[in-house]
This record gives sequence, structure tokens and C-alpha cells, in this order.
Amino acid sequence: MAENENVIDLSVLLRPYKGKWVVISEDKSRVLVSADTMEEALRRAEEHKNHPILLRVPDEHTAQLL
Repeated sequence: MAENENVIDLSVLLRPYKGKWVVISEDKSRVLVSADTMEEALRRAEEHKNHPILLRVPDEHTAQLL
């Protein structure tokens, strides 16, 4: 199977945030916010002017495609 240039492995970046809601930078290079609830993550993400990405990190390792 050919490598897909559009696939980004976020497992290392997100490993410390299991079970949390996170907001990652638009370029997917860093976590901007982490919180226990989606509402808190969204509230805290308002200070970031770009278009951050909100997602919940699963408790167990699973594949997630963005």
C-alpha cells in the first residue's frame, strides 16, 4: 500500500491527553488547549485567533483520521 502524504500520526502528540478534549493548532503540530469537557475546551479556545481543531482523545489507542 502506498504512503498517503495527507495522513498525520497524532498519537505521540495526543498521548498525554487520553480522555480529554483538546484543541490542536490548525497545522496539527501542537496542543493549544486541553480540558475535561468540550464546553471548557471551546471556551478556552476562543483566545486563539486561527481555526483550531477540537477533538476528544480516546481513553484507548484507536486510529483517528482528520
